[in-house]
Amino acid sequence: KTTLLKCLAELIPYDSGSVYLNSKKSVEYGIPQWRSRVLYVPQRPPLLDGSPRNFIDTISKFQAQRDRLVDGPLDPIEISQKWNLDIDVWDRPWNQLSGGELQRVAIALGVSRKPDILLLDEPTSALDPETCRLVEASLTKLNCIWITHDPAQEARVATDRIVLGALGSSSMSFFNESNTPAS
Repeated sequence: KTTLLKCLAELIPYDSGSVYLNSKKSVEYGIPQWRSRVLYVPQRPPLLDGSPRNFIDTISKFQAQRDRLVDGPLDPIEISQKWNLDIDVWDRPWNQLSGGELQRVAIALGVSRKPDILLLDEPTSALDPETCRLVEASLTKLNCIWITHDPAQEARVATDRIVLGALGSSSMSFFNESNTPAS
């Protein structure tokens, strides 16, 4: 499932096929522009040098982001405060953040870039139930492809479902909002 998200984000190559957004192939956008529109948030964000605030400064310089976000990005620090994340987390080194803090920072950074689609890989797996619901409430307002192993979370957030079978299995099911097979 992670591999599928990475292929959709054009982070790893795939053998055949094309990925489209608004009837336009990813290659027509160009990789930097594509990645600003289709943004992958990993389950375990990589530990970087510096602090999350330093990272905000770095990504704000990316040309693809500046070209697409004419009115600027949202404030990830403000977003994360709605999810009970202390403001001091943004100034601490990445390697001093807990798993839940890392996830909230990564999601807030993703949301702040205003992508057309957020690709979320188990985005709330390290969060307590209360914080999980706060994050879910924000994310369900956005276009997301969301991987979860939690059936209760799936019931809360999913409008369309894709159920992939185990490795080697050909089972694949697609469901829409009313839990009926999608066409």
